[in-house]
Amino acid sequence: MEIDVTVEGKGVRGLGSAAKLTRKTEEEEPMSFQEIGPDTTMEEILRAYPSAKIGLFQRYHIGGCASCGYQPTDTLAEVCRTHHIVDSLNAVIACIRQSQGVEAQLHIRPAEVAAALQREEHVRLLDVRSPQEWEAAHLQGAQLVTVAGEPGVGKSRLVREFRAFVDSQPERARWRQGRCLPYGEGITFWALGEIVKSQAGILESDSPHEASDKLTAAIGAIVEDPTERDWLKTRLAL
Repeated sequence: MEIDVTVEGKGVRGLGSAAKLTRKTEEEEPMSFQEIGPDTTMEEILRAYPSAKIGLFQRYHIGGCASCGYQPTDTLAEVCRTHHIVDSLNAVIACIRQSQGVEAQLHIRPAEVAAALQREEHVRLLDVRSPQEWEAAHLQGAQLVTVAGEPGVGKSRLVREFRAFVDSQPERARWRQGRCLPYGEGITFWALGEIVKSQAGILESDSPHEASDKLTAAIGAIVEDPTERDWLKTRLAL
């Protein structure tokens, strides 16, 4: 089993005993199975199945941006009709429920890792980055902070408050945020893409030409050499 943890300020991946570090079984920690029908709203679905947002995006490419999004009050039938989903309603519901099971298998709680370490179980921690990757991402004087806790303890609220504090001091710092999806295709640089769009002011509603112009302006503001600007734009535009 692979476990994502943080050790001494570096992101690492641990390989531990699957027998000792497995998630709780469904009998110990039952999932919430809510009846879903054509009139069930997306708000109700996401409340019962938070992982459905990722599952629906992975399968049908909906919910990832303004052009393919939906409102909390939209019903499942309306979402399927609006986004021309050809699968049957039962298939879409199965996708929602399966996404929760997949996510449950992909994650292990920090408390479970901590408990294993406290029991002095043998857990090998491996840094999966090369020295070049570490140096490229390292900022002198920067610190990595990991916020972990059970659902509902206030992790998101803490981040929102900290963001408001940073945004109130634009002369000292800029807030840029990117999300790393736990699974799916074409998501390797998802977080970087969101950060670049935010920095350049690129909107989902922008045309390719408008997005290209904004990216050019953003790069030009920080890079003087024309050759380097072209090289950087070519790679960020991907």
